[in-house]
Amino acid sequence: MFKNCKSLTSIDLSTLYNDGVQYTEGMFSGCSNLETIKIDKFKNVKVLANDLMHGLPENGKIIVSKELEDYIRKIVPRNWAIEVE
Repeated sequence: MFKNCKSLTSIDLSTLYNDGVQYTEGMFSGCSNLETIKIDKFKNVKVLANDLMHGLPENGKIIVSKELEDYIRKIVPRNWAIEVE
């Protein structure tokens, strides 16, 4: 979806209608300037799993709701900070 999009620095997936999302593998591969992902209201957060996290830049910040915090901590790359809203 956003592969090799070097101009992408921040994205808010909370407003994405994602009821039908089933495939996110490598969604951000090559997005070397991506610094922030917000998914605090992402309905099908389990779709993200390791697929979405594969290919992320080395460092960044992910913003999540308290309800998603434990799940995201299990899958987000170690170098990514987690901010809870």
